[in-house]
Amino acid sequence: MSFRNYPPTESELDTVDKKKRKNNSGKKWGVAETNDDEGTQEDDTSAVDVKPAPKGTITTHFIKFVNELLDIMDEDESLKNSYLVVDNARIHKSKPMIRKIEVRDYRVMYLPPYSPELNPIEQSWVSVKGKMMKEETLSSRNGDAYNDVRFSDLYSFCLHSKRQIINCYKRTPL
Repeated sequence: MSFRNYPPTESELDTVDKKKRKNNSGKKWGVAETNDDEGTQEDDTSAVDVKPAPKGTITTHFIKFVNELLDIMDEDESLKNSYLVVDNARIHKSKPMIRKIEVRDYRVMYLPPYSPELNPIEQSWVSVKGKMMKEETLSSRNGDAYNDVRFSDLYSFCLHSKRQIINCYKRTPL
């Protein structure tokens, strides 16, 4: 099957709406070589519609994680009515996720957009990424990098974010 215009014309590209392109779907262009019955090679250039695979963490995975986290938090009565501080990722704002948290007597607090200095996990990524790049296999990189993060490191990450949050309340520049 040959495509008449390759590369595609502007009008053909305009038929794929911008939303589909943004979501990594729509027309994808490919070239394949085929042999016909007589053994001659022919280039096949065609457009196909491709549905994208889900990327990143999906809401159901996050809800499962939150349920497991809340199970652990439930073991300590002093944590009841505590806040779970999250960034503004879409999965963090899902109604099922918020209901799960509130039903169990916890609250959700969102960090301001584009504020990595307020999020302790961002500091931990720096530590973990540096260790991951030194290892050879993915499984050893993940396990070793996270196992090397000390409790004192986690405490420091949280203190750093706490100081930054206080600076924000005082309107002190970061």
